[in-house]
Amino acid sequence: MNLLALTWEEKYKRTGDPLTLMRDLIKLARSNDAYFRGRVAQNPTISENLLKSLAKDTDANVRRAVGENPKTAKNTLGELAQDSNAYVRRGVICNPNVSISLLIKILEYERNCLSPDRVTIRTLYNYPKLPNFAKDIIETLYGQWIYNTTRRPLLG
Repeated sequence: MNLLALTWEEKYKRTGDPLTLMRDLIKLARSNDAYFRGRVAQNPTISENLLKSLAKDTDANVRRAVGENPKTAKNTLGELAQDSNAYVRRGVICNPNVSISLLIKILEYERNCLSPDRVTIRTLYNYPKLPNFAKDIIETLYGQWIYNTTRRPLLG
């Protein structure tokens, strides 16, 4: 496949198509356009190796897409859980296969930040499987971020 010969629409279609050949996904993952690299990371037939490679992308949107992909390996999710970009960490929280230990790792990362990310804290707090002890920590440290004045939880 010659990427230069493809139109934007053709690249868009191929990056999201589960029938796109792996060798073509690899070529598309090398695109200068981060949008297409992110779409490749969302492809349901992507290989773990390609996801691992895209997890090191300079663009946070691409790394977040890797974090959200259910095929992403646990060790790669662990690396993304400590990404300096909160948007990427929230992608890991949204992964259907995220483990409780990774959620706790993200909470610890936020606790150690000089400026914890409010949206990440809310996203963690609203995660249905987050253990009660972790919710208690969030309420104690960041209650003003998750409750309004009537003490009703705010949505993430």
